[in-house]
Amino acid sequence: MNGIIVVMIGWVAGVASTILTLCLKAHLESCKEERRARRETGRGTQDRRVETDRSTYRERLPVLIHRHLATYVRSGGRWWSNEEDLRNLIRSLECGAYEHFLDAAVETRWVHLVETTVELAKKRLASCITDADVQTYNAVRHAWEDAAKRSFGPLREIPGLCKARGGSGETDCCFSSAA
Repeated sequence: MNGIIVVMIGWVAGVASTILTLCLKAHLESCKEERRARRETGRGTQDRRVETDRSTYRERLPVLIHRHLATYVRSGGRWWSNEEDLRNLIRSLECGAYEHFLDAAVETRWVHLVETTVELAKKRLASCITDADVQTYNAVRHAWEDAAKRSFGPLREIPGLCKARGGSGETDCCFSSAA
C-alpha cells in the first residue's frame, strides 16, 4: 500500500511539474511576443519622428531662422526685406511663433538657438553687437546642428529661399510678409 501511495505522489508531482512548465513556457512566449511588438512599434514611431523632424528642418521658418537670420546676425549684412518686416519677425519669434522639433535634445537646442538669434538680431538692429556675441552665436548654432545631425541624419542643403537678381548680387525672396 505504501508503494502505491509513493507512485501516486510521484505521478501527481510529475503532472504538476509538467503543468507548471507549460504555464511558464506560455508566459515566456507571451512576454517575448509583447517585446517584439513593442520593439516594432517603437521602431516605426522613431522612423516617423525622424521624418517629421527632417520635414520641419526644411520648412520655411526654420530655414529663415537658421540660414537667413543667422547670416544677418553673423555678417551684419542687409536684411532682404525692410526693417519693419525684420522687427515683425523678431516679435513673432519672441512669442514662440516658430516650428518645433519632436526630438527633445534637438528641440532644447533649437529653442536656445531661436532665443539667441532674436537677442542678437536686436543687437544687430541697434548696431551694438560684438565679436564675442557672434562667437557665442556660432557655438549655439553648431550645438543645434550637431544635435540635429545625431537625431535625423545629415543636414541636406536646402534650396535657397532667395534667388540672385541679375549680376548685382542682390536677392529676391520668394516669400512675402504674408507667407
